[in-house]
Amino acid sequence: HPLLWEYEKRIIRDNLTNLVIAEVQRLSEGNYSPAYQEWGFGLQGEDLDPASVKEPLMINTPGGTLRLRGKVDRIDKNADGSSYVVYDYKNKTVESREKVLQGRALQLPAYLLAVENFLGPADGAAYLNIAKGKVDSPLVRTEVAQQLGLGRQTKTLIEEEWGQWRETTINAIGDYYKGISTGQFPPIPEDCNYCEFSSLCLYSPGRIRAKLNRKEAAGNES
Repeated sequence: HPLLWEYEKRIIRDNLTNLVIAEVQRLSEGNYSPAYQEWGFGLQGEDLDPASVKEPLMINTPGGTLRLRGKVDRIDKNADGSSYVVYDYKNKTVESREKVLQGRALQLPAYLLAVENFLGPADGAAYLNIAKGKVDSPLVRTEVAQQLGLGRQTKTLIEEEWGQWRETTINAIGDYYKGISTGQFPPIPEDCNYCEFSSLCLYSPGRIRAKLNRKEAAGNES
């Protein structure tokens, strides 16, 4: 409906304006600035940043070697050009920091691996939540949080934790690859409330509860 579309456009415009204002303020307090937009790896196209690379990201996992292709919304570089930070724009919903660290949300970690492989050391990654107008679910090194203009309450990663997400990510990618290659596509019950395909899913609430109970019982036995 034309009136609803005008209302929607006004919301989008206001949210984008708020995000830009917040980003300008945050960047002025830090030591990083935008360097690349729509930076791709393993892709071709006129809409990619000129600094994009044609080679895919090669990842050696316990399940085999994978070639990943993707496109990063934005990459910032620090003042001396020695390291990078990855950002992904989201309109409303973002993955939680916990899911990222557990290997259940692989977009940001995969982008970090690509940046480290093709550009150089990476110091962090985060979502830019357009609706909230702020950085969301950051995954950043402790020593660079203030240089990114992030608040003191921001959760950060010490060196040991920073290395752990990489290992977790590679293992998770390997597990997904193994499952896909063998035709295994099990549903994830804890995410069913947010699934866009719930109307097509054969899983009823009762079956989900039963599955969760069996999973919990197996965990207690182990």
